[in-house]
Amino acid sequence: MFCRNCGNQLPDGSRFCSRCGADLGKRAAAPGVNFGQRQNVKIQPPPQGVRMTPPPQDPAMTPPAGGIQPPQGVGMTPPPQSGRVQPPLQVGGIQPPPVKKQKMKKSGKKAGRPRLIGISIAGVVLIAAAVAAAGVFFGWFHKEKAAYAYFSDGRYELITNLNRGDTVEIGSCRGSSDYPNWMFYFSPDGKYVYYMSKFDKNEWTGTLCRAEYGKLRKDFGKNEKYIEVIDSGVQTGVYFVGGSDILYQKNEGALYYYNGGEPVRVARNVASHWNDDNGRILYMAEEKEERYTLYGVEAADIEDKVKLASGVEDFYGYSDFDHIFYGKDGDLYVTAFGGNSEKLADDAYVCEISEGKVYYTVPNGSALNLYDYVADGKIDADAGLTEPREEDFIVPVYGYNMISDENPSESSYGELYTSCTKPLYWYMQNGAVATISMEDGAGYRGLPYDMQNRDEIREATVDFRNKFESQVNSDGYILVTEEVKEALKAIDRSSGNATENSWLWLCFSKDQTGSEVDPDAYFAAEVAYYEELAEAGRRDDLREELKKKENEYPVSTLYCYDKGATTTINENVVDCRNYSGMLLYNTTDMITDKIDLEKVTGPEDVRGVFQLDFGAQNYLVSIGGETEEIRVSAEAAEAMMETMEGGYAELYYSDHSLYMLEKEHELSVASVSGGAVGSFSAIDDEVYSVGFDASWWKAGDYGTSEKIGGKTGAVYYIKDVYGDYGTLYSYADGKSKRVLQDVYVNGTVQIYRDGAVLAYTDDSDEGYEITLVSPGGEAVRVAEDVTQHVRIGESALLYISEGDLYYYNGKEKQRIAGDVDWIWALNPMEISQYVY
Repeated sequence: MFCRNCGNQLPDGSRFCSRCGADLGKRAAAPGVNFGQRQNVKIQPPPQGVRMTPPPQDPAMTPPAGGIQPPQGVGMTPPPQSGRVQPPLQVGGIQPPPVKKQKMKKSGKKAGRPRLIGISIAGVVLIAAAVAAAGVFFGWFHKEKAAYAYFSDGRYELITNLNRGDTVEIGSCRGSSDYPNWMFYFSPDGKYVYYMSKFDKNEWTGTLCRAEYGKLRKDFGKNEKYIEVIDSGVQTGVYFVGGSDILYQKNEGALYYYNGGEPVRVARNVASHWNDDNGRILYMAEEKEERYTLYGVEAADIEDKVKLASGVEDFYGYSDFDHIFYGKDGDLYVTAFGGNSEKLADDAYVCEISEGKVYYTVPNGSALNLYDYVADGKIDADAGLTEPREEDFIVPVYGYNMISDENPSESSYGELYTSCTKPLYWYMQNGAVATISMEDGAGYRGLPYDMQNRDEIREATVDFRNKFESQVNSDGYILVTEEVKEALKAIDRSSGNATENSWLWLCFSKDQTGSEVDPDAYFAAEVAYYEELAEAGRRDDLREELKKKENEYPVSTLYCYDKGATTTINENVVDCRNYSGMLLYNTTDMITDKIDLEKVTGPEDVRGVFQLDFGAQNYLVSIGGETEEIRVSAEAAEAMMETMEGGYAELYYSDHSLYMLEKEHELSVASVSGGAVGSFSAIDDEVYSVGFDASWWKAGDYGTSEKIGGKTGAVYYIKDVYGDYGTLYSYADGKSKRVLQDVYVNGTVQIYRDGAVLAYTDDSDEGYEITLVSPGGEAVRVAEDVTQHVRIGESALLYISEGDLYYYNGKEKQRIAGDVDWIWALNPMEISQYVY
């Protein structure tokens, strides 16, 4: 199996990663609580679309499955107070250029234990002289040792003289690995090299050897006495204990210690292990049901194991081996290498471990009722909901009465209607009454055949029907409007016997005849009532659910434990998250928003109100320095919120400054002083990416180290990107300075502790062009088609170009070897920052 956090290969069933300490099991936080994260858990994105992750990693920086690959020139041993799991130490591990990952060539040379050849007295003398000369070259009599090796055609070669290109064969390797950086190691004391002489079929295990490389002779056949085969079936990854002693694991999960002679098995079924620079080793052995026992043992007495804790569920890490933090049954404990566990808190949630401190939250007994954070606009309406009554839906009943009064008057009637289909009474000239109808043009129906105006009447009724027939209501009548009235008067006049009100004989009067229940309206009201009753019932159930005590959101106290002393940071913490060397958290007084009850489906929806709102004022604590509570000002919060609307913001904390790179690529900074984050001021716009401290990646630290700034006193960033190229700038003391143009943005810019910069300035199918900028600002394009490099001096580089290994001394290049796959170095120049 492999660690899902760093990719380290582990024995099947492992609970903890031996590389990064990640808890490979699952243990949920307290219901409804999101107090940051434990040390061994990846940071989750904050709410509101804020992207709080570090800048995207270059493909070449992605940790291999065998463990995190060390960056170029950075020793992998974390400092004693780092609070971090110790990764395999690769002194001088080389950072490859991005994207173009090399796969090792398969060697046809059969590896094996070399032949034993006798050495004459003269040979011993020569060897001693060679060792002395090599010691001068390698700097063994200097404070910092230096050594370089490469892999070519299945052989490991030690470079004994850079200027002349002299080499000595160390050994060979059969098989291949996708991650050659883990094939070979220089010991920190500069005495031995450890290397894989054979890989098994799975490419992650093989045969581990050691060579005392300072004594190797040019005649490889005479070097057997200085080469040892340590073990087979070894997992890739060597962990140094002290100067040259190592720990390693085998396929079955057993942990071994080796300091020459026969390897000593420390323990079986080891889930994870760690060690410090004092020869002390911690390891976790599986018990049962995802619980573990933590042991301590000293390399000086490897057989004397001390049980430090049992029943361990979560290993949080350590500030040093005298302050080791673990979880059991939800509680937080601290123990020392010699034993004596102490419970720090019940029901604790570990936020972070850094700089010798552990930050954790504990529910303090107070809680927030979820219903208090709901906008309930329908509570009164729901309480007053009543079933509809029939009497509330009584409607009048109307009838249409033909007007037949002898002397009708318009004011005597209510609403007037006429009809194209109903029979009408009409008084004639001679006082007779005729019945007429305008239906189907039979306007003269019922009129005498000898009537003088018969045709005029017919024409007038046809015109009326054609014009107003579309206005007939459901009862078959037409409302008499002013327009209809004039048309009726025209018909009346066509008879030749019209009077002022005789047109009313063509009308009906609409009069109320009684009342009744409107069945359609009553039915619709009942349907709506029962639907609303169901919704009101759902809302009542939801109200009761939100008011339950067991659903209350716990308020916690944030503590810092530092070597026996516990400090209270804040007693009213609602949500706490760790990122970029700081803890961000809000308190009860900051929760002012409410969520509409109509948008709530359950308690979880309301708990979202308590998450950090970066558009409001929050607190932060710089966990990498002084434990000081710092308030994010209203101005800073407003600026953060503006950048997050419709996008995201990247936040970085470094050296009492909070940096922000927003979605529109504007980089700004706010100073932190007097316990508050001030207003943001712009540094530059069109910023593509910002650098981060190399120690974060080097130590595999995903949440504590400063991600920006480093120790060079400057922040580096890339802007003005066009296509695949941009310009590198530095920012320090309130000013930006251009460092290098035409930087390949898909590569990795490396900033060293001495202020030098190495960047990729071109790209090809064969590799990259590399440019070195001196601390004084002078840029030199060193080489093209480079696939790997390491800076070994102020102006000196080793690099592979088109398969050949070159040494560049700052003035000229010298080819050392051909067909080279990989290079390693002991104590190269240390990198301060990376910029992607």
